[in-house]
This record gives sequence, structure tokens and C-alpha cells, in this order.
Amino acid sequence: MRTNERAAAAGGINVAGTKLLAFWLSSFVAGVGGALSAYRFGSVTAATFGTFASITFLAFAYLGGISTVAGAVIGGLLVAGGIAVTAMQHVFGIDPSYTTLLGGIGLVLTAVLHPEGIAGTLPALRGAIGSRVRRRAEAPLPVPTVPAVPAAVRLVDEGVGVG
Repeated sequence: MRTNERAAAAGGINVAGTKLLAFWLSSFVAGVGGALSAYRFGSVTAATFGTFASITFLAFAYLGGISTVAGAVIGGLLVAGGIAVTAMQHVFGIDPSYTTLLGGIGLVLTAVLHPEGIAGTLPALRGAIGSRVRRRAEAPLPVPTVPAVPAAVRLVDEGVGVG
């Protein structure tokens, strides 16, 4: 429905109902997120969600891939307090205060190299890995060669018969 509303309507999809359902679902998820944030911080104030925090969340959403569900999940893993930051802290000893700096560098690199975000590069990566695996599967197996034994190493038959 996102690319062509007329085609969706011709296919029997109720466009207005689907848009209302998407709006309802997104507002429900935002409400649950707000309730969880209020529980975590004790209250929700304008100071909690200032301009800088909002821009940071938007930057990590773009870094993950703003147009896909997988991008939202990846962005959530990368944001401060996410699994990736916790792993960097415990495994590599990187201070979590560098999350914003690393996110900014990643955002610039993603915007220049892959404007669709990290999740947008996954199908291309999957295709490249799949073609490499297919080429390897289609390649003929190498025929083992037996090295020739030098004449000096050959055993000399000293009259011992076989059979």
C-alpha cells in the first residue's frame, strides 16, 4: 500500500482502514514505550526527552534503517543502553559515554555509503554470501593426485614372492 494506494484498493484492501490500523498500532507502541520510560526514570518530563535526546534517537533509527522493521530493531540494539553498547562495555571495556560519538561516526558513514541504513544492506549482503556459496557448491571437486615415489625409495624385491 505504501508504493501504490490505487493498486492496493484495486486488490481489495481497505486503504483508509489500513492507515488507521497502522496509526493505532504505532501510537500503541509509542504509549507502551512512554510508560516503560516513565517506570524506568520515575517520571516523564520535558527535561528527560530534550532536543539532544530526540535527535540521538532519530540518528540511531536512521543508522539502523528507518524504513524497515529490521532497521528499527538494529537501531534499538545500537542505542545507548542497548545490547551492543552493553556488550562493548563488558567485552571490550569501552566506556558507554562514547556511544554518541560512535553513533555519530556510524551515522555519517551510513549516510554516505549506505543511505538506506544498516538493514538496507542486509539483502545485498545475503545475496553476495548466497552467490559465493552457490559458486562453491557448483565448483568441481579437486581430483587428488598421488605423488610419484622416487626410485631410491622404492623397495627392491629380494625374491620374496607374493601369493
